[in-house]
Amino acid sequence: MFTSMTTTAAASVGGTARHLAYWLSTLAVIAIAALTVLEAFGVYYFPHHSWSEGISPKVILSRQTVLYHEYISVIASDVRTELPDGVQPTFLGVAAPVHATDARGKLFLRVMTLPEDLFFLGLIWIVRKIVLSVWAGQSGEVSLFIRANVWRLRWLAGLLAALWIYHLFLPTLTEEVSFFTALNGFGPVIAEVRPWYLTNGTLAVALLLLILAQVFSHGARLQKDVEGLV
Repeated sequence: MFTSMTTTAAASVGGTARHLAYWLSTLAVIAIAALTVLEAFGVYYFPHHSWSEGISPKVILSRQTVLYHEYISVIASDVRTELPDGVQPTFLGVAAPVHATDARGKLFLRVMTLPEDLFFLGLIWIVRKIVLSVWAGQSGEVSLFIRANVWRLRWLAGLLAALWIYHLFLPTLTEEVSFFTALNGFGPVIAEVRPWYLTNGTLAVALLLLILAQVFSHGARLQKDVEGLV
């Protein structure tokens, strides 16, 4: 009797948690999908920052305009503001609007935003499936080590690896966008070195997910063997 009541209570709590996770994740998927569609038509509701060098934003997309940002070298005679004695200017951050009115320019702007939007959409969808699979049973039991989650983790690793490859080409894309601004060929540019965690961080996470997928695969086999013994 007591065991039955405990099982019923656990199933009720698990069902409530699953319903909550279901609706929250569904709303997240719908929101990201809507933003992806809007940006496919050039409507940038939320600003995007794309990095091509270091941690400085190179292309800033907002509701009103698209800006290209870079640092240029300056000397004292270039600065109109009077500086204290002994202070020498080194570089200056400048930004100019991107006038990408032709098909080529619009394509570059889409390519700089849509891949990451689609990545986050796929990420949320797969994580949603993993979370919901925890409460797949009807009696409140938790079942995480299943074969479907092994493949879902591998898909996540694949998405992160694709994002890593995309970021390798992102500097080239931002350089192409610069041709549509007044900053094209204006002054010596200060180059930045991208930190290792921005260059290879996603690839490292992808490898960790592949290792985790193997752990899940082993756990699924053990769980199947235990169920067979029972």
